Amino acid sequence: MRSKIVLLLFFFPFSIFAQEEEWLQQIMENYVNQNPDGIYDLDQIQRQFQELLSDPVLLDSSHPEEVERLFFLSPVLQKNIQTHIMENGDFLSIYELQSIPGISVELARNLSHLVRMKSSEFQMRSKKFHVNLSSGFNQDIGISKGYHTNQFLGAPHRFYFRSQFQIGSKIKSGFLYEKDAGEDYINRAYFYKIPHFSAFIELKGKKNIRNIIVGDYKLLLGQGLLIYQGYGFGKTIDQPGNIRTTSEVKANTSLSENFFQRGLAAHFKFGAFEWIPFVSYKMQSASLYEDSILYFKSLDLSGSLQTETEIQKQKNLTEFLVGSSFRLKKMKFELGLNYLHSRYNHPYSNQEKTYQIYNFPTAQMDHLSMDYKYFFSKGVVYGENAFYVQSKGMAFMNGVLLSVSKQTSILFHFRYYSQRYFGFYSSAIGENSSNQNELGIYFNVKHDFNRKWQCLLYADYFLFPWLKYGVDAPSSGFEVNGRLKYKWSRKMEMYINYRIKSKEENILGENDLNVLLRNYKQQLRIHFSTELDQKVMLSMRLEGNLYKTEEWTSGFLFYLNLQYKPNAKWLLNYRFNLFSTSNFDNAIYSLERSLGTITSFQVYSGEGVGSYLFVKYKPIKSVQINFKFAFQNYFNQLTIGSGNDEIKGNFRGKIGFEVKYSF
Repeated sequence: MRSKIVLLLFFFPFSIFAQEEEWLQQIMENYVNQNPDGIYDLDQIQRQFQELLSDPVLLDSSHPEEVERLFFLSPVLQKNIQTHIMENGDFLSIYELQSIPGISVELARNLSHLVRMKSSEFQMRSKKFHVNLSSGFNQDIGISKGYHTNQFLGAPHRFYFRSQFQIGSKIKSGFLYEKDAGEDYINRAYFYKIPHFSAFIELKGKKNIRNIIVGDYKLLLGQGLLIYQGYGFGKTIDQPGNIRTTSEVKANTSLSENFFQRGLAAHFKFGAFEWIPFVSYKMQSASLYEDSILYFKSLDLSGSLQTETEIQKQKNLTEFLVGSSFRLKKMKFELGLNYLHSRYNHPYSNQEKTYQIYNFPTAQMDHLSMDYKYFFSKGVVYGENAFYVQSKGMAFMNGVLLSVSKQTSILFHFRYYSQRYFGFYSSAIGENSSNQNELGIYFNVKHDFNRKWQCLLYADYFLFPWLKYGVDAPSSGFEVNGRLKYKWSRKMEMYINYRIKSKEENILGENDLNVLLRNYKQQLRIHFSTELDQKVMLSMRLEGNLYKTEEWTSGFLFYLNLQYKPNAKWLLNYRFNLFSTSNFDNAIYSLERSLGTITSFQVYSGEGVGSYLFVKYKPIKSVQINFKFAFQNYFNQLTIGSGNDEIKGNFRGKIGFEVKYSF
């Protein structure tokens, strides 16, 4: 029976350009447009796709686990592909994908970029030595206060260098260095406190060894209650994005400055059993406090080294992490047992406020969890249950993804994270920024009326049984998000998205006492995109929102995006933005082309216009040069920003370029 777990990630309204980077840009824009509040490392997601483009998934019976590298697919769709391989043998043609339940013609066309057959020319290429080098520079236009007062120690530009070397498909290594604006290249007083750098060597073996990594790596275990440092999508309107589909260890290739481990990790496979051991020793940043002993309240994950204060608290906390995951994988069942031990040279203690009294003070943390997936004819049951040993805190999440008919699929998800549960690396789906003090019920439905019309809807109801930051009593909230999409053709599409979200928060009542008041935020988006011809693409968006606590405030954004690709060497992308928001509660997020990463977020708050021009030029096949100029011009403002980031005037911008070389 045809599964209805269709990959929304690939639902973009125009044909694919020949150049893979443009194709990936379209995917990223589409995903973030559908999931504006998702929590994810954009650079990591993009690097994952780029790895698939350079090393496609092999569809053969000797490597069925390769399908799990298609991380964006639902577990049901992954299992359907694996079942087809085991029952029918190696893929002989890419067109076989269309015979698998749940894979449409459009999805098969897009997957063709990311998979390969044994007979493909990639086997010849895989024996070669590959080198990828990239370096970029961008400069702020409009000098902020921190530079004038010498609070910022470095120059107002960002620089990065990234390299990756690969011998066939078995040996890979990488190195990256990044200096953000305001940071110095090497601090003269603390020479070991340099800006962000990362390096790794990865070995892939045959038979029992999937990979061994020395250096920086990311851990992806279960549904994220212990640790999941990959593509965390948060609550999303698309069903696959709500389920973590794979448990593995991956080399860190992202510019993200904190979400990785440093040490040794491996992934072994013995028939149906898998073992993922890991160890990490890493210097973390934190503000240290003294009360007979030194202690810390939280980890500083900003990665910023602009000021002397930020440098002094960098790398002043040692973190030792060790653990493993034992996994049993069958065609219809997967079970994982996970253990994570973390230890710090100073204890964690954060119980000053009433809402923090359940934060257990300790210098070491032990977490245990069990995750599972069970596949049946119409879907999958999945979940993870975790235990924090020191505080005796429990957390669990369980869900089911069900194909009701050829047109309709539903997802139901229940989560409970107790007040006593806590983990620095816990990143399962939830409303809070940490998996603590939360109970929630999530429901998602997708219905295809026909090939042109589609409806997506989710509802989430959540409770906070104990106090939380900014809320001095137990509270609750809800969120509803719906989308109606119409596709005239492969080249033209329009969708309307409406979202409402409500939570309770403190306001100052009588006698200067805090009382709870429910806030509401409503958002409406109308988006249209089309491919005018093979060279020109056009998209337009109008988005508005209303926000209420004691009174209503509003905001809107309109943009016009034009992309022109006259030939294989040139690409030009221009965008014009008009925005107006009452305050930051009405801020609107949008994705745009970027340097260093393919895409990045832009936040629009205040009132004004903005624009950017992005130019890509490939003089020869192995060289690519990118250029970007962007600015925002604000109305009725004498300054922009605050604190050290304050800029005098109403104009700010950036100009930059990058060079990529591969052979």
